[in-house]
Amino acid sequence: ADGKGFELTFYFTPNDYFHDTVLTKRYEVPNLGLPDEPMIKSVKGCSIQWKDDDHNLTQTKVQKRQRGKGKRAGQVRTITKLEKKESFFHWFEAPNMPTNEQVETLDEEEVDAIE
Repeated sequence: ADGKGFELTFYFTPNDYFHDTVLTKRYEVPNLGLPDEPMIKSVKGCSIQWKDDDHNLTQTKVQKRQRGKGKRAGQVRTITKLEKKESFFHWFEAPNMPTNEQVETLDEEEVDAIE
C-alpha cells in the first residue's frame, strides 16, 4: 500500500458462475499509519461479470401470482422477478459513503455498518 489505503484482491479459478478471475476492493484511508483513528475516505468495489442470471449468486428468481386489476380483474398471472439474496459477493459492491455532514449525525452502530 502507498500509506493512503489498501486493496484486497481475491483470485478465482475458472468457474461456472462468473467470468472474472480477480475481484478487488480498495479502501482509501488518507491517515492510515498515523497515530489518530483511521478514517475511510472512499471505498471502490468491482463489478462481477456473471455468466447469466441463473448463475448470479447475489439474486434469486421468485415466481409470484398476481391478480389482475381493472379489465383483467379476477384473472391471475404468474410473474418471475429477480430478488436480492444474501451472498458473500455483495461485499465487492462499493457502499454509498456518507458526506462528512451525514457522518456527524450517525450513531456508532451506523458508522460500523458502513465500515
